[in-house]
This record gives sequence, structure tokens and C-alpha cells, in this order.
Amino acid sequence: MISLTTKKRARLLPFLFGFLPAVFCSDITHAQSAEVPVTGFNADFVADGTDSLASVSTTATFGNYVVVSSTFGTGATACGTAANTLPANNQVTSTNTTNNTGITYTLQPYGNGAATHNNTLNVIAGSSGTFTLVTPVSAGVLYLVGMGNGSFTATINYTDSTTETVAGLSMPDWCSGAATYRLTGAVLNRIRVDQTNCGTCPYLFEVPVAISPANFSKTIASITINNTGANPIFIFAVGKKDPCTTPAAPTALSFGTPTYTSISGSFTASGATNYLVVRYPSGSMPTAPVDFTTYSAGMSLGTGTVVSAGNTTGFTATGLSTQTTYDFYVYGYNGGACAGPVYSTMTLMGSQATAFCAAITSTTPDTICAGMQAGLQATPDAGSTIKWYSNATGGTALATANSFTTPALNATTNYYAEASKIVPEGFAGKTQGGGTSNSAQFGLQFNALTNIKIDSVAVWVGGNGQIAIEVRNGTNTTLMQKTVQITNSGGTPGTPVKIYVPLNFNVQAGTNYRLVTGTSNGVAMLRESTGVTGFPYTIPDVISLTASISSNGTSILSNRYYYFYEVHVSTACTNPTRQAVTATVTEATVDVTAATPNMNCGATAVSITSNSAVTWTMEGGNLYTDSAATMPYTTGTATTDVFGKAVNNRYVKGTYILDGCSFADSVLVTVSNPAVAPMLANNTGAINTDSSIVSNTAADLHNADCELIARLTPAGSSPVAGWLTGKAIMDGSVQNTATGPYVTRHFELTPKANAAGSSAMVTLYFTQAEFDAYNTYVTTNGMNAVHPLLPASPAESGNTANIWIDKFNAASGSPGPANNNSVIVIAPTSVTWETANNWWAVTFLSTGFSGFFLHTNVTQTPLPVNWIATSATLNRQKQAVINWSVAEKEATGYRIQKSVDGNKFENLATVNSKGNGNHTYSYMEESILNGKAWYRIVQTGKDGREDYSRIMELQNSSIYGRISIYPNPAKHVLTVETETVAVYGIYDLQGKAVMKGNLQSGKNTLNVSGLAKGFYTIKIGDYNQKIVLQ
Repeated sequence: MISLTTKKRARLLPFLFGFLPAVFCSDITHAQSAEVPVTGFNADFVADGTDSLASVSTTATFGNYVVVSSTFGTGATACGTAANTLPANNQVTSTNTTNNTGITYTLQPYGNGAATHNNTLNVIAGSSGTFTLVTPVSAGVLYLVGMGNGSFTATINYTDSTTETVAGLSMPDWCSGAATYRLTGAVLNRIRVDQTNCGTCPYLFEVPVAISPANFSKTIASITINNTGANPIFIFAVGKKDPCTTPAAPTALSFGTPTYTSISGSFTASGATNYLVVRYPSGSMPTAPVDFTTYSAGMSLGTGTVVSAGNTTGFTATGLSTQTTYDFYVYGYNGGACAGPVYSTMTLMGSQATAFCAAITSTTPDTICAGMQAGLQATPDAGSTIKWYSNATGGTALATANSFTTPALNATTNYYAEASKIVPEGFAGKTQGGGTSNSAQFGLQFNALTNIKIDSVAVWVGGNGQIAIEVRNGTNTTLMQKTVQITNSGGTPGTPVKIYVPLNFNVQAGTNYRLVTGTSNGVAMLRESTGVTGFPYTIPDVISLTASISSNGTSILSNRYYYFYEVHVSTACTNPTRQAVTATVTEATVDVTAATPNMNCGATAVSITSNSAVTWTMEGGNLYTDSAATMPYTTGTATTDVFGKAVNNRYVKGTYILDGCSFADSVLVTVSNPAVAPMLANNTGAINTDSSIVSNTAADLHNADCELIARLTPAGSSPVAGWLTGKAIMDGSVQNTATGPYVTRHFELTPKANAAGSSAMVTLYFTQAEFDAYNTYVTTNGMNAVHPLLPASPAESGNTANIWIDKFNAASGSPGPANNNSVIVIAPTSVTWETANNWWAVTFLSTGFSGFFLHTNVTQTPLPVNWIATSATLNRQKQAVINWSVAEKEATGYRIQKSVDGNKFENLATVNSKGNGNHTYSYMEESILNGKAWYRIVQTGKDGREDYSRIMELQNSSIYGRISIYPNPAKHVLTVETETVAVYGIYDLQGKAVMKGNLQSGKNTLNVSGLAKGFYTIKIGDYNQKIVLQ
């Protein structure tokens, strides 16, 4: 939350810094400008008298010229009677505004025409001359009244025998010297000493000679002028200013209501002639103003900036930063009629902050777990908007809204909210003019002193029609434009009416913009074509209307005003301080270790330790907390003993929950075989297993009884790595895949990472009994021509040439693969009888993992059909209806087969193929089904090979009539159709009821997503059917 405390304080501070010898001025009570009488004049430089030649009455010249008095050539030449001559009374009063002395100088007598008179000190190049003061005086500044052209130094000789030399002085050129030090604005006459004609050229100059403050209290005895230039210098008189007294500091500093960019204040005068106001950044050390140094607004003084210098007691500091505190120092100073300025030795100080233009009143952080997104909130004050940034300063806004959702974060991160608002600044320009016209491309020239929005303008219209208003740049390129149709205005050219036109033009800071009427302007509008004196019309720091513009921008006119009155402007004010809002990511460290991470299968334990109390889990199962494999894991402990009941590499994981976030670490545990030889897993049903590939070595997958299932060795283009899961599935009888019958043992192997792209050398293990069962099925069904027999004994190893592995990119399933449409047939690299273990080992290279099936075939090519969908249902007449959809290629036809015992199938009918492509078929059995039956479809290819669909079970219940259950296998939902209300039960392989309920007549949907994957039986009265949940 941003809070703003406005500080208002004022106090008097002594000058403890920059102390100057000017304090001696406090002893000088007089302060005046006056002429200083001197002696030492050595030349007559003024033509006077009635003689026709100036040389009669002069002794010195400047390039054969002399200046002329009003008495020269009386009656003989007009040069003496002209206005531009030295006055007859010898007195000239200074009107110079740089020095502001106001001294009336009495020049030395010019003479009476009969003889010369020394009225100047003539110091020729390379020489010096000295004035002696008639009465020694003290001074702060001396003034030398003269003319010439050249540089010089002045040595001040004090009565205490000390001297001070002021160097770097210059007497301006007597004809062309700058007006800075001209004594008056009047130009004098000059004349050549040998001619009577005269001309206007020279001026008298009042050149200041500043005396060091250390010598203010000394009295001056004489002044020596040293001419260091190439031309003579003539000095007619000497004046002085006494040093200024040190004024008292002003009092009672107070501040008005600040804006977000300006602060105004006032104070009580102390009797000083002027006052200096300086602002500083809050807490900065101020720098004292230097006596005899003149400051003006905008100048720097140390780290401060002069706000004002003059005789007023009010000030306004503009161009300030929003919501920022500034210190203000106010000094009195004397100058003008005395030598100065001399500043007060005590200063008035006060502090004031600018207002905020936009603020954030509250923020709401968020705490998340690693990898999550945080929701942050910032609430602005009324009228403000919020932008979000990733940095405290600079950068690009991430979002504009009060709320902000971060990307997923893994570490605590600050984001920054910035408040801004649009602030109306009022209007610039005139409010009314006179006379109407509709000239196109006329208007106003303006400078945008910051980024602005021109909200609207007022126009006085004398009718109806179209007004096009444009903003153009200095090269007359149109930047933005708006056309307004004026209707029912009620105005006439003689009596126009004012309307306001909204514009909403966003203009970047810049100069010489043009706000003009477009080329299609057709309404007479008020303007002022003469006598305008108000330019520029300005909103300080915002906009300045500098002139009118006409004739397509070719004429810039400051005495006319065209069309656009009351130019209303707003600015975007942004709070410079962004507010940090934190997205905190909860962090904790879990470190799991094992003292000796090896054990014998089912015999020894491994002690696992964590640095904090955790919940223990194992990726894939098969680890326990007792040797009998009956005890669950202990939770909330820092240690646990782990027993293994399978021969594998496994990760034991400890998980710690903090603020709803999970932190975990794992340790690899290796479970080794006991001393006895491993046995091939020979259970019926699905057997889960897991292991890990460690350091690119082979991993054996075993069941919970330490019996071997399969081996994976990293190989190929993308060797498998990390945690593996798998299962062996033993069917009760030989089943079919898309490529024919398969051995009852099949497998599902899945790496946790990159299952589709990983590669490995896979070894699967089979018993001779499983081969024998396959041979019996092939022989009984007359399939030997396409599916050769497997070896009947180890001695028949030659029968391995036609053995193939079908890899399905889906779950293995039972009694068939879950997806038999995506099959890859793999040729084994070896088929070996392992005598020591009494099993067959089939090895092959595979890329991608899931279901693996073993079968035989005379070729490696899959059969020319893909089963898209198959179903068997009972119609209302209790007849079996068989439907199938297939993707065919080179097929000849189909046989529909039926079995009443689930083992031996007989042909019911044949259906011809419709040809290559996707097709749908249907067959209805003529007789009514009594009891239970099994159906399948046999597809025959043109090459004589056959493919079998899945087996579909139907039953006509004597109690409930027609019953249909589908899909089978099912994943989440099982549909049951009955003719009457009924009661159902779903049972696992052990005969335990896992789900019961009531069925309504018609279609019923059962949610089976809560049941574990596996084999089940659904019973409805005397009806029962095996189902598979995946």
C-alpha cells in the first residue's frame, strides 16, 4: 500500500556553509551610489569655443577625432548646436539598467575656447594614469565613465598602503561597443581636429570595477589605470556604489495545495530588496548563494534549482516529479543601488511533497507450489488503472488489469504493479473571436510539452455541414483526423454558436504540430483575423499554442487566431513508484538416502532415511515394510525398512507436504535374486512389475515372488532409460489377434519416459506348455497352412523360423489386445531354449512399447483387414445380430461362426467382401437364441490367410429375456440393455462382489471408472458374462 505524508515545515537556518567575508557589510549602515571627486586629469579631449577647428581647444585625439561640447563652433558650425553633444552644464546622469547606479556625473570643464582644459585622463596604449581621490572613501564597486577601445587593469590603492588589482577589464569601442555599459542611450558627436564637419558616433560607457569584499571596509586613496590594449582610453569621471548591507531572512514560509507536478508557496518579506527561492531534493545539503553573484530562475545552485529571483514573495516550482518531497530554501538579498547582491546569512527552509496522480491502495500476493501459476491483485484509487511489469523500472507491460496471473513458477518472484490515470489539464487558447470563414487547412500551431491527449475543442459555427479536423506534423503530414457532421446548429455567419467537438487525439511530446481544418471543411467558423496579442496560450508543462497557421502551413501568424477555441487537454499521469507484489513459491528440501541400497529378494531389508518426516511410496509397488509383504508403508516418519519381493531396480520416494505443496526425493534400491535359480512367472491373470534402467544396463522385470517375466537392455537409436513398468498376462486359452492366433502368455511393457520412441533389446520368456497349447489350437482349427507349429520340444529348435512378435501400440488386454488396428510385426533376433531354466527366451529389437504377442505365420505381412468395430446383440425376437466394420485390402469374404461351449466353433454363414476400403456388415441368425452362445467372424484373404475377430458372448436369460452388454473391454462406462427391470452384480476373479445395483428396462449406463483394471464377471439372474476393464 502506498501512503503519502505531506510535509509542511518552515524554519530559519544559519549559513553554516559557504561563509563569506561579506559579513563585514553588516557594519556598513549607508548604502548609496555617488560620484567620486578625483584629480589627475591630463588631457583635453573635448572641442569647445567658437573656433572653426577643434585643434585650437584640444590636446588629445582618438584617431584624429575628438568629442564635441554644445559650445563648439557657435555661430560657425552646426556641430556645436546639435543635440548630440556634451551638455553645457557638464552633467550627465546614468540611465544604464545593468549597473542601476543613477549617478549624476559632473564632468570637468570643457574650456572657454581661448585655451585647453584637462577634462579627461588619457591613458595611451602601454602606459598608465592615476586618479587621486579628493576625499578617500570606501566602496563596493567603482565605476569609470569613459570611452576608447581596449583592455586595462585597475589598481586600487588604499590608505593603509595596501593595493588591489582588478584585471580583465575592458573599455568598449567608443562607436560600436555593446549597450551593456552605455552610460545613456544618447550617441555623441565627434569631429576631426582639422575639419569643421562632424558626425554621430561615440558613446560614453560606465564600466564597473568590483572590489573584493575583503576590502569593503578600507578607504581608497587613488586608482591607477594600466592600459594593456593597443588604443588610448579616455576617462571622464569616477563613481561608486557602497557595499550592500546584509538583509534579514524572510519569515513565515507556507505552501498551497500541490499538484502532482508543481508546488506553490509564499513567505513574509524581511525588508530585503529581493528574494531568492531554491528547491532541492529532500534531505540534500543546500549550497549557499554567493554574494555578488546574480541568479535567475532555472539556474543550478549545487544540487538545487533556482525557482525564482526577484522582489515578489510568492513562487511556483513546476516540472516536478509526482509524489516526491522537495526542500525549499528562501534567502533575502540586497542589490541595485548598492554593491551586491548580498544574501541573508540566515535562510528560511520548508519541505513539501507533490501530490500523487495515481495510487495503489492495496495489494494481494499469492503463495503457490512449484510449477503452478499465481494470482496477484492490486487495487488502485478511483480512476486509476493498473499495469503489471516484471521489473521495478522500465520494461514492457505484461498485462493491464487489477488482477494478474503469472506463468508457471518454480521460484519466488516479484511482479510490479504500476498505477496511472488520465488527468484533465484544462484548456488552452481563446474562448471567443470575431468574423467567420471556412478556409481549409487553417488552424493553430502548437507544441506538446509532454505526451498529451487533445480531448476536445470548441468551435463557433455559422451553419451546418461537415468539419474535418486534423493533427499534422511540422512537414504537414496528417497524423490523425476526425470528421464531424454539424446539423441543426442554429448558427448563422452573423451569429455563430459554440459547439464542442470531441477529438481524443493522442499526441506524443514534440514541437511544431498543427491543429488544422481538413481539405473538406465546409462550415463557416469564427476566427480572429487581426489584433491578436495573446500567443502563446499555454498550460505549463502540457501544451503551448504558439501561433495561428494558414495557407496549408505556409504562413505562421501570431496576430491572428483560427477556429479552435478552448483546446481541452489531458495527460496520462503515472505513479513513478511501482508496487512489488510477491508470488511466493513454497520451498522445502527432502533428502532421501539408503545406507546400503541392496537387498536379496524377500530375504533382507534396506533402511531408508529422510532428513524430515515423510510419506513413503515406491514407484510401481513390490516393496514392503516386512519380509512377508503384508505390512503397509509407514507415513510421517523419517526412516523405514524396505523389503523387496521382486528382482529389480526400484526407486523409493519420500514425500513431504508443506502448505499443500509436495516435495520429494528418491533413492534407488537394487533387489537381487536369491541363490536359487529364478522361476518363470506362471500365474494366471495380469502380473504387475516394475524396474529401472540404471547407468544404461539391462533391467530384469520380476513378479512379487521374485520370478522372471522379461528383460530389457538399452539399444537402438533411442535407448530406453529410467523407470519401467510392465505386466505378463496369461490367458485361459489361445486367442486371436489381427495376425492370427497367439500364445496364451503375452506382455505389456512401458517405459515411464518416451514410451513411443524408446528402443531396447527385449527378451520375453515362454514355457513349452504354452507352445503346446498354441500348436493344439492351430491343428484343431485347421490353420497349419498359414500358421506353422511352434517347437514341440527343445529338440525342434528348427521350427523357430516362422515365429513373429506382434507389437500393438496400446494396452495388451485380455483375451485380446485393446487396439488391434495398429500392429507392427517384428522378427526375433534369436529364439533360444535355456536348458538351465527350462524355458524359451525370445529376443528382438523394439522401438516403442506396449503390448507384445507371439504367433507364427508363413509371412511377416499382416492380414489384409483391420477390425474397426465388432458387436453381437439380441434383437427383440431373441435373435443374435452380428455387426462388424472393417478396413479391407485384398479380402475375399467372411465366415460367421458360433460356439455353444466357448471352445469349438462351427460356421453359420458366409458373406462376400465388398472390396478394398472401409465397409460395414451385418448378419442376423434365423433361430432364436436359447441360453448362452459365443460368436466370432473369420476374414479370408485372397492369399488364403485368415484373421479372426474377437469372441463375442451373448445370452438369452430365461428370467430377464434379451440382455446386451457393451463395450467389452470397457474403460469408464459399461452399457447394459435389458427387456425388464433386473438386479446385477459385478465380481472379481476371486468371486468377491465389487459392484451391485438395479437395472431399469431399456438402456442402463454403469460408471465402472472406480474399479481397478482387470477381469470381472457381470451376473444378471441366470445370465453371466466375462468383462474386461481397462
